[in-house]
Amino acid sequence: MCQIDSIAEDASGGLLTNSAAPSQTSVGSDGLETLLKSRGIPSVSFEEWLKVDATEVALGNQRGKPREKIISKDDMLNIAKHVDSFSRTEGIQE
Repeated sequence: MCQIDSIAEDASGGLLTNSAAPSQTSVGSDGLETLLKSRGIPSVSFEEWLKVDATEVALGNQRGKPREKIISKDDMLNIAKHVDSFSRTEGIQE
């Protein structure tokens, strides 16, 4: 079973509802964001993801590569939530 089939099966089985507020079911990205928050799972916006992307490219440029993948989830979330400038890369685990 592929991931799409698995997600569709979970959705049709009611497993993707917001257990914190099942009567307040939202769809789309709003629904996903609500579900993740209710389960304590951190997420990032597209704009925040762009900070991570730009930081990976900047780190790669410093090393003569197209990109240096940031593999630490904590580092990615820190960049997404707290870095104002794409060039600020101190504190990144290597």
